[in-house]
Amino acid sequence: MLNTQQTGEFLNYRFYHGTSGHYRQSFILGCAPAPWPHKESALRLLCHVWTELRAVGQEPEWYVDYVMQQVGGRSNWQHGELYLTLSRRKAVEYARGGARNGGELLGLCKDGLDLLDKIDSSKAAQLIKESGTLATYLQSNRQQPLVIEIGNIGIEDIAPERDIDDVTRLLARYASQDDEKMRDIMGQGSNFRLSQGAGIVKRVFEVEGGSDTDPLSPFCLVELRESTA
Repeated sequence: MLNTQQTGEFLNYRFYHGTSGHYRQSFILGCAPAPWPHKESALRLLCHVWTELRAVGQEPEWYVDYVMQQVGGRSNWQHGELYLTLSRRKAVEYARGGARNGGELLGLCKDGLDLLDKIDSSKAAQLIKESGTLATYLQSNRQQPLVIEIGNIGIEDIAPERDIDDVTRLLARYASQDDEKMRDIMGQGSNFRLSQGAGIVKRVFEVEGGSDTDPLSPFCLVELRESTA
């Protein structure tokens, strides 16, 4: 089944990535996606925020602690990497969830800073000031969610998000579904990490309509025809 889903050296699937309008410049049509440059500075800020919060008796949720340690368990998950899904709806969900502050990691920074602000506003303001370029994301208004379609991907360019999965098996299961709705449902459980420098940006969409808090709400994808490079 898999061989029939390949075109030359590239897989003949539509892969999608949900992101924030903050990063429009990172997805130029006809080019590989640009690496996310803020991982180390954002992790450093998150750790600083929780050092201050722990000093006054606050403890992070387990998943926040995992993020600070970048614990992936049995997965290929790491912040700073680019993840793809076969489901447009799942990409929209990711885009809506991380659009405001530029992704999950910066969203966790903002949540921690908001908590710290209630306890010690001067310390929170100091950390934001010391965060440099991250302050733009932490203090920004809502950004338009974007969905990026990425092609020119070879089998060697992607890894399953979970170590227990296999790329070939996941793609074969997805291809076996004839019904488009079922393909979308199947695709929501098939996430892949893209190797840096791999793939080409084929199309860029703005997400319109729907609700950020309801993943099943209707949405409309409006294609952006021109690059902003």
